[in-house]
Amino acid sequence: AKPEDGELMMSDFAKFDRPGVLHTCFRALEEYSEKAGGMALPNPGDAAAADAVLAGAKTMDKEAFGDNAANARIAKQLASGSRAVLSPICATLGGIVGQEVLKACSGKFTPIKGFF
Repeated sequence: AKPEDGELMMSDFAKFDRPGVLHTCFRALEEYSEKAGGMALPNPGDAAAADAVLAGAKTMDKEAFGDNAANARIAKQLASGSRAVLSPICATLGGIVGQEVLKACSGKFTPIKGFF
């Protein structure tokens, strides 16, 4: 999805600009990864790499990242946590998804409303 196409899903109705900001941050992170040799993401706590991702986001969207400290903080935090491994969350979500798939396939119980 490109932000100019208007295809970004709203996840927080209190912050209407957040999906576009996050999309730009992920694009800047991907650009950093490509420049660093493919799959290389910034190490946690690497301030220089976080600043490089923020600089990439600023070149992509000067209006959102120009003087907005909150959006700059989001870009830096995304860059710092991009190599994180979330095993407990993956295991929990995988268990819930597996249970819901079995419910949907067997038809014995009702899946969580809105899950599929």
